[in-house]
Amino acid sequence: MTNNNKKNIDTLAEVFQICQNNTTKISKDTVFNENNLSKLLTSSDLQRLADGRACFSKETVMAVYGLLPLKLRVENIELNLFPQAFYRLNYRAGKQDNVAIINISLSRAAALYQEHTAPKLKYIKENKNYLRHENEKAKNPQALKEASLRYYHSLSEEEKKRRNEQSKLRMQKYRTAHPEIIKQNNQKHREKYAKLSEIEKLSKKIENRIRNKKYRETHKEEIAARNKIYRAKQDPEILKQKQQKYNQSAERKQSAKAYYEIHKQKIIAQAKNNPRTKIYQQRYKAKKRFQERTAPKIFALLQALAEAKSK
Repeated sequence: MTNNNKKNIDTLAEVFQICQNNTTKISKDTVFNENNLSKLLTSSDLQRLADGRACFSKETVMAVYGLLPLKLRVENIELNLFPQAFYRLNYRAGKQDNVAIINISLSRAAALYQEHTAPKLKYIKENKNYLRHENEKAKNPQALKEASLRYYHSLSEEEKKRRNEQSKLRMQKYRTAHPEIIKQNNQKHREKYAKLSEIEKLSKKIENRIRNKKYRETHKEEIAARNKIYRAKQDPEILKQKQQKYNQSAERKQSAKAYYEIHKQKIIAQAKNNPRTKIYQQRYKAKKRFQERTAPKIFALLQALAEAKSK
């Protein structure tokens, strides 16, 4: 059987073991229906291949390749199986003892090559770099991530900005063209998050806050410019109402109170050094004096006038 701890497919037998293992059906015959293998092979052929007792002739090997899925799942990763790799695995299998060549009609193989293999090879040629990148990402995600970061940090600020803009445009186009895929991916992320323990959820929340804070600090001017453009496009009265509603919310009051408690000394020091602090204090004192002394007297006089007029 295939050693699923490996990150490579080393034998032809492993290819067909994976085909058997990846199917969710009880009957192995369903493997043929799912991958079109029944067009060239029998269930007996498949078992011989999985046992390492069979291979293909050089005239038919690529026809069989066209019937296989491009991606093969090995444990928790998916690898793209390239035609050169499949040909090499078949060649090595043919050199082993007690390995027989499966009898396949050459005319049938040629027809299936045109129907399945030729389009598959065309797709692989057009997407070769991307498919290789997928394999490297699956096998060495951390190493690839570190290499990408090193390359990114080596760029100039202008190149970084241009690269970021291109990435944003590319993702916008992709989201517009594939709304259903985006919806499915979001649902998968929500389901995956729901399965996490409370400690794991808290850890992710903290990581997100740290990452977002770092982003805001790094892109402070860019964020401010975007917000300014956004506000300029909105109705000032609606923005004012939204701001008032937000300021009056319990959440805002709680966060403001928490911020004040944490930064109390800093806020007091800033207020002390602010030349307008005295003006604000005078206005506050005048407001309190009116509320506590002047206002009650005025209201009493107004009440007395109202009662005098009613007599």
